[in-house]
Amino acid sequence: MLKMAIIGMGKMAAEHARWIAENKDMELVAICEKNVERHREIKEKYSVDVYEKVSDLISLVKLNFAVIATTNPSHEEIAIEILNARINAIVEKPITLTYQSAKKMIDAAEKNNKHLFVHHSSRWDRDYLKVKEYIDSGVIGDLLMIQSKAIFCDEFWPSWGIDGMANPWRIKAKYGGGLLFDWGPHLVDQILQIMGKDPTEIYGFLQSALWTKEVDDHFLALLKFENNIMATSSIVTILLPSGSSEPRVIAP
Repeated sequence: MLKMAIIGMGKMAAEHARWIAENKDMELVAICEKNVERHREIKEKYSVDVYEKVSDLISLVKLNFAVIATTNPSHEEIAIEILNARINAIVEKPITLTYQSAKKMIDAAEKNNKHLFVHHSSRWDRDYLKVKEYIDSGVIGDLLMIQSKAIFCDEFWPSWGIDGMANPWRIKAKYGGGLLFDWGPHLVDQILQIMGKDPTEIYGFLQSALWTKEVDDHFLALLKFENNIMATSSIVTILLPSGSSEPRVIAP
């Protein structure tokens, strides 16, 4: 049985804890959470030891995998510490914020001969899998264009997190917030899985219009592949103006 730990016990981490509990080949044995005021609550809920520091976790607990579900800028440092302790790492998307940072993480995994996975849960979305099935089977003919879009209500996304709007890290630049980092990995990864190759050209557009001026709350990505195949990925936000029941669509 694989012994699992979770680092950063927010809302997404709670989903990981549920998935681990549902898997007969995994066991959640420890949690790391820097907010010590939450330790008692977490320990009572999951019946495992809770640590404040990653260094204490990896020195005191025997692990096969650590799931890193902290805010985006911290992924690199924590993953490298985990990998250097010869523990496999699963990192919430985005893996990190820059190419150079991701390369350091990959180098650490290769040096220690350990696995480094990015958690791409949308690879199992039923609508995506059905579309991929039709494309792979050739039933729809030659592929010319892919359009991938997600729709958000303005009230949901900024408050997604353990503290909700009390700590809206997803709309703060220092936490690597923004919809491109949040939903871009899902939508772009699905396109790359369908195509099975990297694009030859990429164009992107970011817009800050609704929640904050610090980070993007809209994005549009255009990917061009061989044989002049095009793909677009974007976010559309549905905003309910005050006093109105009719949504207004805002998109890049």
